[in-house]
Amino acid sequence: MTNRHGIAARDMYNAMAGELVESARENAKLTQTELARRLGMTQPALSRKLSGARGWDIGELIEVASVLDVPITDLIPERRVGTSVRSLTQ
Repeated sequence: MTNRHGIAARDMYNAMAGELVESARENAKLTQTELARRLGMTQPALSRKLSGARGWDIGELIEVASVLDVPITDLIPERRVGTSVRSLTQ
């Protein structure tokens, strides 16, 4: 499903989740390389996720929340923006 601008809901969700993770990473004062190492992935793989080019699954977001010591709700776009991705696409 796409919104009126042709942006797929999944792409919007991935980009929003990436922004939230990036913000939490910066607040934790970790480099992308260090966060990637702690998550068991390469820095380029993390960079693709942060940019929204690749998606996050809930298990990955739970692991990120644990590593960054933040509530999982801080990393889930619907909770942060107070709306659902579905409503953003209409």
